[in-house]
Amino acid sequence: MITTIFSLVQSKIDALPKGTEFDVKTLMGREWSSIQSKQSFGREFKKAIADGRLTGIIHDHLDNSPRRDIYKKTS
Repeated sequence: MITTIFSLVQSKIDALPKGTEFDVKTLMGREWSSIQSKQSFGREFKKAIADGRLTGIIHDHLDNSPRRDIYKKTS
């Protein structure tokens, strides 16, 4: 992810109330349609959380219907 996208994503995370659960598509809102490789974006998003590049969020669980990663705002 490029720096401007990181900034946008982090600002969206920061705006959420603590405890909010969401998937990447919901977090990104209308910007989701402009992402060309959604699967790659999702992988990079998850990696950015693990690496500490995105903060205030954890990977909470995997939802199977439909299959998607669920994240939770922590602070």
